[in-house]
Amino acid sequence: MKKLGKFLYDGLLKFEKVFLILSSVLILLFVCATVFMRYLFKVDLYGFGEVVLLIAVWMYFIGASHGTFTKSHVNIDIVDLLIQNQNIRSGIKILSSLIVFLLCVIFSLWSFDQFLSGIESGEKSLVLRIPMYVPESSLFVGFLLMSLHSLINLIKDIKEAFFSKRELVLNDEKLG
Repeated sequence: MKKLGKFLYDGLLKFEKVFLILSSVLILLFVCATVFMRYLFKVDLYGFGEVVLLIAVWMYFIGASHGTFTKSHVNIDIVDLLIQNQNIRSGIKILSSLIVFLLCVIFSLWSFDQFLSGIESGEKSLVLRIPMYVPESSLFVGFLLMSLHSLINLIKDIKEAFFSKRELVLNDEKLG
Protein backbone atom coordinates (compact mmCIF):
# COMPACT_ATOMS: atom_id res chain seq x y z
CA MET A 1 0.00 0.00 0.00
CA LYS A 2 2.88 2.33 0.83
CA LYS A 3 4.43 1.68 -2.60
CA LEU A 4 1.13 2.47 -4.33
CA GLY A 5 0.84 5.73 -2.40
CA LYS A 6 4.40 6.70 -3.30
CA PHE A 7 3.78 5.76 -6.95
CA LEU A 8 0.62 7.89 -7.07
CA TYR A 9 2.27 10.82 -5.30
CA ASP A 10 5.31 10.69 -7.59
CA GLY A 11 2.91 10.57 -10.55
CA LEU A 12 1.13 13.64 -9.21
CA LEU A 13 4.43 15.50 -8.93
CA LYS A 14 5.38 14.55 -12.49
CA PHE A 15 1.96 15.67 -13.69
CA GLU A 16 2.45 19.03 -11.97
CA LYS A 17 5.85 19.52 -13.61
CA VAL A 18 4.59 18.53 -17.06
CA PHE A 19 1.50 20.72 -16.65
CA LEU A 20 3.62 23.71 -15.67
CA ILE A 21 5.93 23.28 -18.64
CA LEU A 22 3.11 22.73 -21.14
CA SER A 23 1.01 25.59 -19.83
CA SER A 24 4.01 27.94 -19.98
CA VAL A 25 4.68 26.92 -23.58
CA LEU A 26 0.99 27.30 -24.48
CA ILE A 27 0.82 30.79 -23.00
CA LEU A 28 3.98 31.76 -24.88
CA LEU A 29 2.55 30.40 -28.14
CA PHE A 30 -0.79 32.15 -27.64
CA VAL A 31 0.87 35.47 -26.87
CA CYS A 32 3.19 35.16 -29.88
CA ALA A 33 0.28 34.19 -32.13
CA THR A 34 -1.71 37.17 -30.90
CA VAL A 35 1.17 39.56 -31.57
CA PHE A 36 1.83 38.13 -35.03
CA MET A 37 -1.82 38.15 -36.01
CA ARG A 38 -2.45 41.64 -34.66
CA TYR A 39 0.65 43.42 -35.92
CA LEU A 40 1.61 41.47 -39.04
CA PHE A 41 -1.78 40.46 -40.42
CA LYS A 42 -3.91 43.20 -38.77
CA VAL A 43 -6.33 40.54 -37.47
CA ASP A 44 -7.53 40.61 -33.89
CA LEU A 45 -8.06 37.20 -32.35
CA TYR A 46 -11.02 37.62 -30.06
CA GLY A 47 -11.07 35.23 -27.16
CA PHE A 48 -7.35 34.50 -27.07
CA GLY A 49 -7.09 36.64 -23.95
CA GLU A 50 -9.69 34.48 -22.22
CA VAL A 51 -7.85 31.31 -23.15
CA VAL A 52 -4.52 32.71 -21.98
CA LEU A 53 -6.08 33.87 -18.74
CA LEU A 54 -7.67 30.47 -18.16
CA ILE A 55 -4.38 28.66 -18.74
CA ALA A 56 -2.51 31.21 -16.60
CA VAL A 57 -4.87 30.80 -13.65
CA TRP A 58 -4.49 27.02 -13.76
CA MET A 59 -0.72 27.37 -14.14
CA TYR A 60 -0.57 29.73 -11.19
CA PHE A 61 -2.40 27.42 -8.79
CA ILE A 62 -0.70 24.23 -9.94
CA GLY A 63 2.58 26.14 -9.60
CA ALA A 64 1.58 27.21 -6.10
CA SER A 65 0.89 23.60 -5.18
CA HIS A 66 4.26 22.55 -6.55
CA GLY A 67 5.84 25.41 -4.59
CA THR A 68 4.20 23.98 -1.48
CA PHE A 69 5.77 20.61 -2.25
CA THR A 70 9.24 22.12 -2.62
CA LYS A 71 8.67 24.41 0.39
CA SER A 72 9.71 27.38 -1.71
CA HIS A 73 6.54 29.21 -0.66
CA VAL A 74 7.54 29.64 2.99
CA ASN A 75 11.03 30.32 4.11
CA ILE A 76 12.08 30.59 7.74
CA ASP A 77 15.83 30.34 7.22
CA ILE A 78 16.37 33.23 9.62
CA VAL A 79 15.31 30.91 12.44
CA ASP A 80 18.40 28.79 11.78
CA LEU A 81 20.58 31.87 12.18
CA LEU A 82 18.92 33.22 15.30
CA ILE A 83 18.18 30.04 17.26
CA GLN A 84 20.88 27.52 18.05
CA ASN A 85 18.76 25.04 20.00
CA GLN A 86 17.78 22.21 17.64
CA ASN A 87 14.63 21.35 19.64
CA ILE A 88 13.33 24.91 19.33
CA ARG A 89 14.22 24.96 15.63
CA SER A 90 12.32 21.72 15.07
CA GLY A 91 9.35 23.01 17.04
CA ILE A 92 9.20 26.21 14.99
CA LYS A 93 9.51 24.19 11.77
CA ILE A 94 6.63 21.93 12.81
CA LEU A 95 4.53 24.91 13.89
CA SER A 96 5.20 26.63 10.58
CA SER A 97 4.22 23.50 8.64
CA LEU A 98 1.09 23.10 10.74
CA ILE A 99 0.03 26.70 10.11
CA VAL A 100 0.59 26.28 6.36
CA PHE A 101 -1.44 23.06 6.37
CA LEU A 102 -4.33 24.61 8.32
CA LEU A 103 -4.40 27.67 6.06
CA CYS A 104 -4.41 25.48 2.96
CA VAL A 105 -7.33 23.46 4.32
CA ILE A 106 -9.27 26.65 5.14
CA PHE A 107 -8.58 28.06 1.67
CA SER A 108 -9.58 24.73 0.13
CA LEU A 109 -12.95 24.96 1.86
CA TRP A 110 -13.45 28.57 0.81
CA SER A 111 -12.45 27.86 -2.78
CA PHE A 112 -14.79 24.87 -2.89
CA ASP A 113 -17.65 27.18 -1.87
CA GLN A 114 -16.57 29.60 -4.61
CA PHE A 115 -16.48 26.76 -7.12
CA LEU A 116 -19.99 25.62 -6.13
CA SER A 117 -21.38 29.15 -6.33
CA GLY A 118 -19.81 29.46 -9.80
CA ILE A 119 -21.64 26.34 -10.90
CA GLU A 120 -24.92 27.59 -9.41
CA SER A 121 -24.63 31.06 -10.94
CA GLY A 122 -24.12 29.77 -14.47
CA GLU A 123 -21.90 32.76 -15.32
CA LYS A 124 -19.83 32.56 -18.49
CA SER A 125 -16.98 34.53 -19.97
CA LEU A 126 -17.87 37.31 -22.38
CA VAL A 127 -16.33 36.15 -25.66
CA LEU A 128 -15.92 32.37 -25.62
CA ARG A 129 -18.69 31.72 -23.08
CA ILE A 130 -16.41 29.58 -20.92
CA PRO A 131 -18.24 28.69 -17.69
CA MET A 132 -16.72 30.66 -14.82
CA TYR A 133 -16.49 27.56 -12.68
CA VAL A 134 -13.66 26.34 -14.94
CA PRO A 135 -11.15 28.98 -13.78
CA GLU A 136 -12.66 28.97 -10.28
CA SER A 137 -12.06 25.24 -10.05
CA SER A 138 -8.33 25.93 -10.37
CA LEU A 139 -8.40 27.57 -6.94
CA PHE A 140 -10.04 24.54 -5.40
CA VAL A 141 -7.76 22.02 -7.11
CA GLY A 142 -4.68 24.12 -6.35
CA PHE A 143 -5.51 24.56 -2.66
CA LEU A 144 -6.47 20.90 -2.38
CA LEU A 145 -3.07 19.92 -3.78
CA MET A 146 -1.40 22.48 -1.50
CA SER A 147 -3.20 20.88 1.45
CA LEU A 148 -1.92 17.45 0.43
CA HIS A 149 1.65 18.66 -0.05
CA SER A 150 1.63 20.64 3.19
CA LEU A 151 0.28 17.63 5.11
CA ILE A 152 3.09 15.48 3.74
CA ASN A 153 5.62 18.21 4.59
CA LEU A 154 4.19 18.39 8.13
CA ILE A 155 4.53 14.63 8.54
CA LYS A 156 8.10 14.76 7.24
CA ASP A 157 8.97 17.58 9.66
CA ILE A 158 7.49 15.65 12.59
CA LYS A 159 9.39 12.50 11.60
CA GLU A 160 12.59 14.49 11.18
CA ALA A 161 12.19 16.16 14.55
CA PHE A 162 11.39 13.06 16.56
CA PHE A 163 13.03 10.19 14.73
CA SER A 164 16.26 11.72 13.43
CA LYS A 165 17.27 12.47 17.04
CA ARG A 166 16.62 8.87 17.99
CA GLU A 167 18.77 7.67 15.07
CA LEU A 168 21.55 10.03 16.16
CA VAL A 169 21.43 8.64 19.70
CA LEU A 170 21.43 5.08 18.38
CA ASN A 171 24.36 5.84 16.09
CA ASP A 172 26.28 7.48 18.95
CA GLU A 173 25.68 4.40 21.14
CA LYS A 174 27.02 2.14 18.38
CA LEU A 175 30.14 4.29 18.03
CA GLY A 176 30.73 4.67 21.76
